[in-house]
Amino acid sequence: MLGFLASLAVAGCNIRPLYAPPTADASEEDRTVVEDLASVSVDPIADRRGQMLRNRLSAMLSADDATETQKYHLNIDLNESEESLALRRSGFATRSTLRITAVYRLYDNSTGQPVLAGSANAMSSYDLLDSDFSTLAAINDARARVVDRLAGDLRNRLAVYFASQPPAVVATP
Repeated sequence: MLGFLASLAVAGCNIRPLYAPPTADASEEDRTVVEDLASVSVDPIADRRGQMLRNRLSAMLSADDATETQKYHLNIDLNESEESLALRRSGFATRSTLRITAVYRLYDNSTGQPVLAGSANAMSSYDLLDSDFSTLAAINDARARVVDRLAGDLRNRLAVYFASQPPAVVATP
């Protein structure tokens, strides 16, 4: 009996997948999060890590048939820091953590006003090795992992924002 009542309560909910593509019978007024994400352009970001983040995020946001006009632009500032974790008795670090913080602002191109702002951060650890080349490779790999995590986090934050917006009302003559 309890299961039946619970199913009745859930039956009234309008649950849909966050990244669902538009259905064939969708009306003109229906928007999807995928279409909204495809309408976001990412402003250029300084430095190599910024270029990596911009490329990864642009790929995540664009739809396969990216013919959407850019209704929004995303501005991102990055800050990178490193922290030594494990120390030898000699005082030399053997492990380090790389943290990148992204401060982002989503602007509506029609008004020029920010509609969403916040910050996101991600971190990854790597070993400090005796070989400089190996350590550099470990740092670059950690940076790539952090950028991937940041791009996914930013995409999810944008998707939640677009999913929470009311559908656009199209006036009919």
